[in-house]
Amino acid sequence: MVDLSTLTPAERARQLGHPNGKIGLAIAEGMNLTNRGVNEAVLRRLRLEPGQRVLELGFGNGRLLSLLMGQAENVRYVGIDLSTTMVEGASRFNPALIAGGPAEFQLGSAEAIPFPDSSFDRAYAVAVAPCCTNVRWRLGLDAIGRLCPPDQRSLPCPSRPMPRAVTASPSSGIG
Repeated sequence: MVDLSTLTPAERARQLGHPNGKIGLAIAEGMNLTNRGVNEAVLRRLRLEPGQRVLELGFGNGRLLSLLMGQAENVRYVGIDLSTTMVEGASRFNPALIAGGPAEFQLGSAEAIPFPDSSFDRAYAVAVAPCCTNVRWRLGLDAIGRLCPPDQRSLPCPSRPMPRAVTASPSSGIG
């Protein structure tokens, strides 16, 4: 077991932004507990319908994916994360969803998402804003803007100087 209380603030911040190794896995477990309520609220807000394609930026260890997959039938999910540790952990935890085809986890960043415009019906990110520079956050918002309809983006932002959940739309000035 990893004792996270021994981490310096700088190491904790580094691990939050780019989880790595056993410490990164422990950080992700803590984030699951901390962010579960926000994740549940976001998924309700997305109002998923059968057969929709969903993109998540910064999926962490993938242990909360079952919450999304239970929202509607035949949902197709793609998660993108900067951390190899998170991609590997999420893949190990969700083998049936990967083998069955409705879910995939990819290593990558929000500013270089390898999908054409309008590839997704819904997109969301939970607790990634504190881990991003303002430039990276803006590029991520731009990517979500090109990948799905404006009224179907949900961007919860704990620890940022904006509301906990902001839906990107033309009226909000985001996206």
